[in-house]
Amino acid sequence: DSPDVVRKLVEDMKQNIDGVFDLATMVEQAFVNEPSLLNHMFISCGYCELSFIRDFGAYMGGAFGVVQVCLWVVYAAGWTLPTFGFVVGILTNWLALKMIFEPVEPVKIGSFTFQGLFLQRQADVSDIYAQIVADNVLSARNIIRAILSGRLSEELFNLLHRHVAGATDTYLGAAKPLVTRFRSEDHIRRCKQVVAE
Repeated sequence: DSPDVVRKLVEDMKQNIDGVFDLATMVEQAFVNEPSLLNHMFISCGYCELSFIRDFGAYMGGAFGVVQVCLWVVYAAGWTLPTFGFVVGILTNWLALKMIFEPVEPVKIGSFTFQGLFLQRQADVSDIYAQIVADNVLSARNIIRAILSGRLSEELFNLLHRHVAGATDTYLGAAKPLVTRFRSEDHIRRCKQVVAE
């Protein structure tokens, strides 16, 4: 009889999964419990682009640094170094971010196709992202924890109690009037609750 009760319980859960399992809260809780997970996800998914920003900044900074030294030799005002550094920093970061995320859709010019560096790697990033989510967010441990102790766990336990009570009544069948002669309805209810837990 137990496999039949479990099958019916699972069928009811499938019919009303939003009533017994809160996926959004589970995902939020996974990130709250492991704040480093967002950093891991960001670095893993964007490693190539972060490396590009670092390298691009170094090359552009070096090139502009040579120009700045030449300017310093000709005009040695104290404000030129910080001003030039600020402008170069803003310009290189802005240009690097534009190259990573734009254009969104591929643009073909002659034999060349241009698209944002990150967007070109969507398939690779999706694989990395999916693996991180599957391993760390939608893990069996997190799902079981969310089902058994999440916001909607009481609904699941109510559903379980209803199925166990129904199975107990079915099992007792015609003998129920005889059983109630020796045990109270309250005692039978407590027994159902113990079996369900």
